[in-house]
Amino acid sequence: MRGFLRQVRLFDFLQFLDINGRQGILSIDAGGRKTQIFVGRDGVRLLSSGRRRRPLFGEILLRWGRLGEDDLAQALEEQRRTRRPIGEILARRNAITTEDVEACLRTQVAEEICDAISDEFADFEFSPTERAPDEDEGFRLTLNGGGIVLEAARRVDEWRRVRTVVASFAQIYRLRKPVPEIEGTELPKRLFEEVAALLDGGRCVNEVIVDAGLTKLETCRVVALFKEREAVRPMGLADRYEVVARSVADGRVDRAVRIAENFLFEDPLDVRMRVELARLYVKQHYKEDAYREFRAAAERLARQGFHLQAVDVLKEARRIYPERLGAQFTVAQYLLRAGRVREAAVEGVSVADLAVRRLRESRTRLIRLAGSIGNVPVR
Repeated sequence: MRGFLRQVRLFDFLQFLDINGRQGILSIDAGGRKTQIFVGRDGVRLLSSGRRRRPLFGEILLRWGRLGEDDLAQALEEQRRTRRPIGEILARRNAITTEDVEACLRTQVAEEICDAISDEFADFEFSPTERAPDEDEGFRLTLNGGGIVLEAARRVDEWRRVRTVVASFAQIYRLRKPVPEIEGTELPKRLFEEVAALLDGGRCVNEVIVDAGLTKLETCRVVALFKEREAVRPMGLADRYEVVARSVADGRVDRAVRIAENFLFEDPLDVRMRVELARLYVKQHYKEDAYREFRAAAERLARQGFHLQAVDVLKEARRIYPERLGAQFTVAQYLLRAGRVREAAVEGVSVADLAVRRLRESRTRLIRLAGSIGNVPVR
């Protein structure tokens, strides 16, 4: 089964799988970032999540106040020697409980799933399978499909509430002095301190998320609470493209990528940001991601009637993979829609020539293969 999240409520689909005892791999593609989740009868596992930096296990425990820095340093040293999971090492040392391990994994996986399924512009595919992944493959939760739905639904509801307070990732805030005491909340003090240190009037919310190394939800929960308690004052909106460009100019392309990804999460229809992100992926040699983003941006431009701009974007995609026919064929289509018949014909001939060359190369390889295994006639 496959479809688009804007057409299918994935919460309902996951509940259907849980009720009917179905298992398989759910693949979600949100703007070129792929997430794979194994939904099994005995639990849920996050198999892959693209390049996005997931909050580290130790970081979460430190923020929760469940672990000391010395204990974490010793456990990380043992992990480097033994290659064993950090949670298993800490539990065996009695530094944390098995309940802490479960809660931490739940936070990691639920955040990733929440990010994926809350993007209505993503597409998904479910592939049924009776074979479960190997025990050491992916992050496993002893949480059934219905449970992960409730967990993700709770986070989506909280995210919506927080976003009514923190309306834009581009907003800049400055913390009032002295820093007020925040009481009556279950959020750990360390979390407040990390975010407070970055609300300096020079960073937008997006930059605070990236520089703090926290999730979007964690950071915005703290900013929302500060704002509700009148502990911060808004300084105005940052220019999104300048924020990204500033990081690139400083030589921090990794940071620029994460910022651009967050802005696109906030506004998936921002074609200019999508093109900028694709160019950043090119700088980072993430060729497949760059190719997908260029094609997604071109498709959006074409839907809006900007066929020549779409052609320019597709030509950037073509430079990444000159041998792929898809982008070239689409260039010809868009040129035809823009009334550039002669140019479309030239592109069409180029596609045909490339296809013929591919067929000849394939035939040559088949002949060589046949010759290596015996007298097999190839016409």
